[in-house]
Amino acid sequence: MARRNKDLVSELEKEAKDWTVRKAEILARRVPDAYREKLLEKLLLAARLSKLGEARTMAGGMEGEILQELAAEMKSTVDEIRTAWNVREKKVRTAGFGSGSWIILGGRSGGLDTEAKFQPVHRNTARPAPPPIPLGLKLDTPEDWWMKASKYDRLDWIEAEFARLTAGIAKTIRERRCTRCVGVGELSVSRKGIDCTAICPRCHGSKVDQSLEYR
Repeated sequence: MARRNKDLVSELEKEAKDWTVRKAEILARRVPDAYREKLLEKLLLAARLSKLGEARTMAGGMEGEILQELAAEMKSTVDEIRTAWNVREKKVRTAGFGSGSWIILGGRSGGLDTEAKFQPVHRNTARPAPPPIPLGLKLDTPEDWWMKASKYDRLDWIEAEFARLTAGIAKTIRERRCTRCVGVGELSVSRKGIDCTAICPRCHGSKVDQSLEYR
């Protein structure tokens, strides 16, 4: 018995090593597509949320959730799944914040787009002069933008937010001038016959649209 089993330990070690290698190869084949499928599911779910804040929080936690879910499904550790994902074929994707870029770039949130005011003529001098009338129009808040955005704009925005927040992917930021103000951040407008300068209602003064290419 001892003679027959003298090489048992080394054989078991070899089999374990072979399995580790095979497992790594299998995971390297299966994980990338499975990761991308789960990512799409989570992006679609986040885009349907009613509040932008909740969608952004979800975007920030997507990578961790996906790794944990795949680890459980494939009976592997999170580190094994992450390793398999890191050796994937790097396919370039582009996602953009579009008209919601100002939310990321710190554009004006809410308030009026200009401080200009119209002073009515004071005809009845026996009474106090009428107060000036603000000429500004209300700017959207981030939540206002989210509520008005189409499902496609939401999906693109939340994918860009995922790419921006996720450390485990390579990314390149691209910017182009706002199509409304052509990169000025302001517009010359006339209200009640008064010429004034107003913050661009599309870029909220941030001047550009931002997108990300990621792999």
